[in-house]
Amino acid sequence: MTAPAASLRSREVQIPVILVSLGHGATHWIAATFYLVLPFITRDLGLSYTEAGLLVTCFYAASALANVPSGSVVDLTGRRILIQAIALVGGAAGLFFVGITSSYLALAAAVTLIGATNMRWHPAAIAYLSSHLPKNR
Repeated sequence: MTAPAASLRSREVQIPVILVSLGHGATHWIAATFYLVLPFITRDLGLSYTEAGLLVTCFYAASALANVPSGSVVDLTGRRILIQAIALVGGAAGLFFVGITSSYLALAAAVTLIGATNMRWHPAAIAYLSSHLPKNR
């Protein structure tokens, strides 16, 4: 006989859901912060509109390239929580480097890291929630 499923209101269910939700918000906050500071970066570093646009292109290209294998990596490794943690820490590191660098290439690398880690979070979080709440997909 199998144990009954935990109630959706139980702490056993709610705490992981809250943590995943906070992590999800943090990944989007990191990405949004880049967009909020981009005009200041452009002014402070004397970037052209083309250079600023290339930073945004780096973000979206990294997001697209990271998104393609992310689901497969999560499914093959089964390391959902580890992948979420790496994505969150990686995105935070990228944002930190955006704040301290004055080199355009380092800035592009940091923005690329933010874009890639933002997309790495989502497949792992969705897979984790699906396995944690199998009857409430």
